[in-house]
Amino acid sequence: MRDIRSISAAHFSGKARHDAVRKAIASIFLVALAWPSYAKEAVIPQVLTLNQTLALSVQSHPLILAKKQEFQAAEGDLSAARWALFPNAGFSVR
Repeated sequence: MRDIRSISAAHFSGKARHDAVRKAIASIFLVALAWPSYAKEAVIPQVLTLNQTLALSVQSHPLILAKKQEFQAAEGDLSAARWALFPNAGFSVR
């Protein structure tokens, strides 16, 4: 069985080592070129007041959204019940 040091030394000797270094430098160079475009797209965090934080949480919290939908459904049921009190106009053919 070969020693791990001899495998590493054999793998990264001569041209292989030169290619690995060249690829690493090219990768670093590409990241450095792309960095300004990432910096432009970065979102700067905004400091929120307590009222803004509460308003945002009320607008987006799943439990509050579910209760709002239940309330809208109950309003629809109430409207349907009120309309049921009025007489219906209908006819039938025999």
